[in-house]
Parts: sequence; C-alpha cells; structure tokens
Amino acid sequence: MEYSVYISACSILLLSRSLSESLRQSVQDSTLFSQLCADEDFFENSVTVEWHEVFKESLESCGWSLYEQQEMSLAADGERFTLTNILLGVFGDHLSRAQKNCLDIASKLLAALPESTPLARIFRDHTVMKGQTHIKMQLGIVDKEGLLKVTTVLFETVEDVGANLIDHVFDPAQVQGGVKTGFVIARFNIKSYEENAENVVQWLGSQRQSHSGRLDQP
Repeated sequence: MEYSVYISACSILLLSRSLSESLRQSVQDSTLFSQLCADEDFFENSVTVEWHEVFKESLESCGWSLYEQQEMSLAADGERFTLTNILLGVFGDHLSRAQKNCLDIASKLLAALPESTPLARIFRDHTVMKGQTHIKMQLGIVDKEGLLKVTTVLFETVEDVGANLIDHVFDPAQVQGGVKTGFVIARFNIKSYEENAENVVQWLGSQRQSHSGRLDQP
C-alpha cells in the first residue's frame, strides 16, 4: 500500500509514503493539534457542528489552506450503518478507487487490533465519550502532493457500543438529534506551519505519543 496508516486521537489517518519523514510528522502534529483544540473547547459536548468549525479553524492556524468544506446533518431514520460506511460516503467522488480501498484496508487493520492494545485504547477513548453516548470519528488521507481530504461524523446514541467499534452496526432509531458530518479538502503549506510549529509541538507535549501512533508496519 502506498500509504502509511496512523491512529491520531479519533482519526484513522493515511499519509503518502512519498512524503518525507519530517513532513509526515508535521502533518500528524498539526492534525492532532486541531482535533485536541476542538476537544478542549467542547469537552462537555464534542458531537456538535461547532466542534468541526474549531477543528477547521485550528487547521488553518497550522498552515492548512482550506479549498472545500461542508457540514451536513443526516436524518437518523434510514438503514443501520457503520462509522466507516458513513465516512466513506461523505467523501463522495473526491477519492479515487485506490484511495477508498486503502482507507477500507486501514479500517480493517484497526478492527483487527485487540481492544487492550495501546492504539485501540487511544482510538476508542477519543471516539466513544460520555459513557458511550457521544460518538466522533474521522477518516483522513494526505496524498503525495500534500492534499488532505478528511471526513468527520458526530452523533449521540443511547445504544451500547460493543468492543469492536469499527464493525459495530448502529441503529438509527437509537440516535439522538441526527447524524452530523463534515468534509474538508486542504493543502499543507509547510512554510506557514513552521511559523507556528514550535508552539504546536510545545502545546502537544507528550500527547504526540500518548494520543497517536502508527498502525501498520514501517
């Protein structure tokens, strides 16, 4: 596969192997920072559209130029769904078939992890919150040109979520207030990021290790 797979808080993040190691680290730091800033602002309710707004604003502060963005609310009255099915659907035609296959493979890698492993715990702790009622997840991919495409799903549910979050099939009848989604296409400007990189790394501190990690083999 031409992408390396990372877990970054609630995100499965694929980075092109063509990117330099230092650039991959900067992408990881900036996207993790953006998630955690939004989490900090909406600690009590991180499944609102406002969470996604802060995420986007934080991306821009880290040197990402947003080219396309959207938020949508989906009525929770349709068929049962998995998180990855929702997220891949939000991408629409913005992914190649090869990229969709890579994201599907990455999701299966995560689903296969024993729940006791550090990366599985990181992902679940950031995806399932407030006693299993708040659900938030992202799928992201950065190609060799430094173009980021990322989708987000956020909702509240009253059903119990099993250990295998990726394969869990959600009942729309148990969703409270509808399913909210977000989509962003952005390009990374490393020179702009470097102006703020020291502050980002300092703010993240040990969270760079405790909230993220590589899922596939180097």
